[in-house]
Amino acid sequence: MVVELLGGTDPAARILHGAVGAGRHVVTANKAVLAACGPELLRRAEARGVKVLASASVGGGVPALEAVQRARASGPVDRVSGVLNGTTTFVLDQHVLD
Repeated sequence: MVVELLGGTDPAARILHGAVGAGRHVVTANKAVLAACGPELLRRAEARGVKVLASASVGGGVPALEAVQRARASGPVDRVSGVLNGTTTFVLDQHVLD
Protein backbone atom coordinates (compact mmCIF):
# COMPACT_ATOMS: atom_id res chain seq x y z
CA MET A 1 0.00 0.00 0.00
CA VAL A 2 1.17 3.52 -0.82
CA VAL A 3 -0.03 6.51 1.23
CA GLU A 4 0.41 9.79 -0.64
CA LEU A 5 0.22 13.04 1.34
CA LEU A 6 2.36 15.34 -0.79
CA GLY A 7 -0.31 17.65 -2.17
CA GLY A 8 -0.30 19.16 -5.64
CA THR A 9 -0.19 17.17 -8.83
CA ASP A 10 3.51 16.63 -9.44
CA PRO A 11 5.10 14.32 -8.37
CA ALA A 12 1.98 12.98 -6.61
CA ALA A 13 0.24 11.88 -9.83
CA ARG A 14 3.34 10.05 -11.05
CA ILE A 15 3.71 8.29 -7.70
CA LEU A 16 0.05 7.22 -7.58
CA HIS A 17 0.00 6.04 -11.20
CA GLY A 18 3.23 4.14 -10.60
CA ALA A 19 1.85 2.50 -7.46
CA VAL A 20 -1.37 1.46 -9.19
CA GLY A 21 0.62 0.20 -12.18
CA ALA A 22 2.68 -1.91 -9.77
CA GLY A 23 -0.49 -3.40 -8.31
CA ARG A 24 -0.42 -1.46 -5.03
CA HIS A 25 -3.46 -0.07 -3.22
CA VAL A 26 -3.21 3.68 -2.66
CA VAL A 27 -4.56 6.12 -0.08
CA THR A 28 -4.50 9.86 -0.66
CA ALA A 29 -5.80 13.03 0.94
CA ASN A 30 -4.76 15.05 -2.11
CA LYS A 31 -7.67 16.97 -3.65
CA ALA A 32 -5.56 18.41 -6.46
CA VAL A 33 -4.38 15.07 -7.80
CA LEU A 34 -7.89 13.62 -7.58
CA ALA A 35 -9.31 16.57 -9.50
CA ALA A 36 -6.59 16.32 -12.14
CA CYS A 37 -6.48 12.58 -12.72
CA GLY A 38 -8.96 10.87 -10.39
CA PRO A 39 -11.15 9.20 -13.04
CA GLU A 40 -8.14 7.89 -14.96
CA LEU A 41 -6.49 6.69 -11.76
CA LEU A 42 -9.68 4.89 -10.68
CA ARG A 43 -10.03 3.19 -14.10
CA ARG A 44 -6.43 1.98 -13.95
CA ALA A 45 -6.89 0.78 -10.38
CA GLU A 46 -10.00 -1.18 -11.29
CA ALA A 47 -8.19 -2.78 -14.24
CA ARG A 48 -5.30 -3.78 -11.93
CA GLY A 49 -7.60 -5.00 -9.15
CA VAL A 50 -6.43 -2.47 -6.58
CA LYS A 51 -8.18 0.25 -4.59
CA VAL A 52 -7.76 4.01 -4.53
CA LEU A 53 -9.04 5.26 -1.17
CA ALA A 54 -9.57 9.00 -0.87
CA SER A 55 -12.08 9.75 1.90
CA ALA A 56 -9.37 11.74 3.67
CA SER A 57 -9.60 14.25 0.81
CA VAL A 58 -13.27 15.13 1.45
CA GLY A 59 -15.47 15.85 4.41
CA GLY A 60 -12.74 15.89 7.02
CA GLY A 61 -12.16 12.17 6.64
CA VAL A 62 -15.82 11.16 7.02
CA PRO A 63 -16.29 8.02 4.89
CA ALA A 64 -18.71 9.82 2.55
CA LEU A 65 -17.20 8.40 -0.64
CA GLU A 66 -17.55 4.83 0.57
CA ALA A 67 -21.17 5.48 1.63
CA VAL A 68 -22.00 6.76 -1.86
CA GLN A 69 -20.27 3.76 -3.45
CA ARG A 70 -22.30 1.37 -1.30
CA ALA A 71 -25.50 3.25 -2.14
CA ARG A 72 -24.70 3.09 -5.87
CA ALA A 73 -24.49 -0.68 -5.64
CA SER A 74 -28.24 -0.62 -4.89
CA GLY A 75 -29.13 1.76 -7.72
CA PRO A 76 -28.58 5.30 -8.98
CA VAL A 77 -27.82 8.05 -6.48
CA ASP A 78 -29.90 11.13 -7.28
CA ARG A 79 -28.38 13.48 -4.71
CA VAL A 80 -26.21 13.75 -1.65
CA SER A 81 -26.91 16.48 0.87
CA GLY A 82 -25.47 17.64 4.15
CA VAL A 83 -22.70 19.75 5.58
CA LEU A 84 -19.39 18.11 4.74
CA ASN A 85 -16.98 20.31 6.68
CA GLY A 86 -16.24 23.82 7.82
CA THR A 87 -14.46 24.80 4.61
CA THR A 88 -17.44 23.77 2.50
CA THR A 89 -19.79 25.68 4.77
CA PHE A 90 -17.58 28.78 4.55
CA VAL A 91 -17.45 28.64 0.73
CA LEU A 92 -21.20 28.11 0.45
CA ASP A 93 -21.90 30.93 2.89
CA GLN A 94 -19.66 33.29 0.90
CA HIS A 95 -21.46 32.38 -2.32
CA VAL A 96 -24.88 33.02 -0.77
CA LEU A 97 -23.77 36.35 0.65
CA ASP A 98 -22.50 37.65 -2.72
